[in-house]
Amino acid sequence: MSLAFAYGTDPDSEAGSGGNFVTSLSPAYTYSLFFTQPVTKDLNFIAGVQYVYRLSKKGDELYQQLTPTVGLAWKF
Repeated sequence: MSLAFAYGTDPDSEAGSGGNFVTSLSPAYTYSLFFTQPVTKDLNFIAGVQYVYRLSKKGDELYQQLTPTVGLAWKF
């Protein structure tokens, strides 16, 4: 099982006056939880979830995103 937390800034593009776009950096918090289970010697099952909480430059909530993941890893 893997747990992760990351804080960083991501570019945020907003429509400005005259059809111009203004790009700024806004804070984002990312949390991840992943589980790996061996199925055979060369095959692993992977399942997890990632949650992103993104704020606007002013500190207001911009969006939240929850991404589930299911997959296989095969060594060859």
